[in-house]
Amino acid sequence: MRRLLFSTLLAVLWVAQVAAAPRVGPVRVGGYLGAYLDARARGDAAEADRQLANGRARWDGALLEVQLHLADPAALSDADLAVFGGRVAVRGQDLADVWLPVARIAAFVDAHPEIAFAQLPWRPVTLMGPHQSQGATRFRDDAVLCLADNGAKSTVAVVDEDFQDIDKSVAAGELTGYTAGNKIAFNGQHGAMCAEVIADVAPNAALVLYSVSSIASMQAFAKEVTTKGNPKNIGVVSHSVGWFGQSFGRHTGPLCAVTDQVRSANIVWVNAAGNNGGGSFYQGIWTDADKDGSHEIEPGEKRLQFRGHSWAPIQLVIDWDDYEARKIDLNATLWRKDGDQWVVETTSKLKQGKNTPSAEWLVVQTPKDADYGIEITSASQIAVPAGLRLRVVSTGYGVQFSAWTDNGNVYDPASCKGVLTVGALRWSQYDKGPLEDYSSFGPTVDGRQKPEVVAPTGITTSFGDFYGTSASCPHVAGVAALLRTAFPNASADAIVQNIIARTTPMGDGGLPDDAFGFGRVEVSGVELGWECTNAVGGPSEVTCATACGSVGKHACGNTCRWNACQAPTESCNGKDDDCNGATDEAFDCALGQSATCTTDSGALGVHTCSSLCAWNTCQVMPDASGSLDGNGGDAPVVGGTDSATGTANGCGAGSRGGAWPLVVLVAVAALWIRRRAL
Repeated sequence: MRRLLFSTLLAVLWVAQVAAAPRVGPVRVGGYLGAYLDARARGDAAEADRQLANGRARWDGALLEVQLHLADPAALSDADLAVFGGRVAVRGQDLADVWLPVARIAAFVDAHPEIAFAQLPWRPVTLMGPHQSQGATRFRDDAVLCLADNGAKSTVAVVDEDFQDIDKSVAAGELTGYTAGNKIAFNGQHGAMCAEVIADVAPNAALVLYSVSSIASMQAFAKEVTTKGNPKNIGVVSHSVGWFGQSFGRHTGPLCAVTDQVRSANIVWVNAAGNNGGGSFYQGIWTDADKDGSHEIEPGEKRLQFRGHSWAPIQLVIDWDDYEARKIDLNATLWRKDGDQWVVETTSKLKQGKNTPSAEWLVVQTPKDADYGIEITSASQIAVPAGLRLRVVSTGYGVQFSAWTDNGNVYDPASCKGVLTVGALRWSQYDKGPLEDYSSFGPTVDGRQKPEVVAPTGITTSFGDFYGTSASCPHVAGVAALLRTAFPNASADAIVQNIIARTTPMGDGGLPDDAFGFGRVEVSGVELGWECTNAVGGPSEVTCATACGSVGKHACGNTCRWNACQAPTESCNGKDDDCNGATDEAFDCALGQSATCTTDSGALGVHTCSSLCAWNTCQVMPDASGSLDGNGGDAPVVGGTDSATGTANGCGAGSRGGAWPLVVLVAVAALWIRRRAL
């Protein structure tokens, strides 16, 4: 009996030891990485390639990028990785991305029990659809011509995947410059296009570029601008990227944690709403009337169908509302119609759990021109609960599902609280719409309004046309930079509310509208602290008061401030109009001026300046007898010669002073008038 008890104890201890030992397998290596390693071990190259495609794997030579879950990424040293031929890509907050040789991944994880889980990183999707954004001119009243202070003292972080040819933008004058926030990638031009749009709206804003390709890199960005004291003084984030498979839009998951952290540093986060409209989104409630474990799209139909095209890779994400509990395990299969038969094209069968979110990817890089169908099946150990919501979205191009949904297709981080989410209006139809058919609709699954605003798309950059909510987002980020400059002490919340308050309502369903939010963004230069705008077709000059009190004109300068008031040319009005200290100097005489002159008969005379600032005819000076002609007659003598200039009177210029002081002339005239009166 004692021997039996002893043997049992040894067995229990052995089982406990085995259970406690770090294992490489479904528990610590999983997701598409686990499936890839399993297929590779079996020698199934085709299946291994499918798993890498689903996981959107990235290579650096022979090294594969791997995402590690661990409490403290800093605890994993460079030396630890170097032993296995690897290196660190980026350290986040509870995630780290590393580069490792495939053959040594299992041994590396096995040697480091602090690693909770290893898988391929989840990837973002860029929301795409001297040059200048036409959108900037539409909602800035053409005040985009004001270049001086627009966005000065504001810094915008362009958080994107790739910035190929960004230096060409600088060389072409599309950007005044930029700062690299991290080691930026150059595999595509999406981020560079976004940067150009921001520069068109806020030309003097400083741009800091961050390449992000994983949740770990997003966490690293958040850590820099918060826990490290925001050393680059970021005030606005522009993020034209969507992330799938991270939450069901309830403000949970790692991306909303990132946006919350950034917003806590008083930074405005602007995000593209997504391009999930136009029939590329399906949302439904799990339905399995015949209890065969497959979801029914419609009664009797188990496949969500669409037409595939050889020119457009297929990228599909299937997720369901179980991100918090992660107890429901669903699989996805993509079927292709081959003649009269349906054949399996690819599958996604992740084992959902603590470190694997409630989502599956289906990717076909080189599809055929054929009909495809998506089937969702249960692999769960427990029954799929009634009322479970599930979604299917195409992140590629040219897909329209046989059954599709308008609302609820805003994904992370556009779905997060505190994020200003932007939908898309074609710039050439900005005043009336309609909304671009691909632009994502709200609300979120928990009833929050998304998007909040819409902005221009379908614009031109130096790289070509730029479509999608990707183009709309940087327009609004530029507006946020303008407001940061105009109101430097305003909070991020106040900036967001200011943008929402300046929208023009769109749609017919009241405010806010599921498609347009609160409306299209409008910007008034005066509200931003500008004195004037250079609106096309507007007045070129307006009146102003000069320093000497005359009425001049000034024009709106390229700083959106009035140029100096320009004095008018001199007028005949007895005033110093041109502010040079002299009066009516451009004319023969000054209004009201008098001078002596000589008449044609040679008598001393006087003439005055007319209302046209020209000399009137010379009038004979009265003699002591009161006679105007000096011989007792009373008829005035006209004509004659100016005493100072010798020129003929009554037809032109003359002396302003004469040979006699003005005071003597006035005294003689007064005496003559008095004698006449007597």
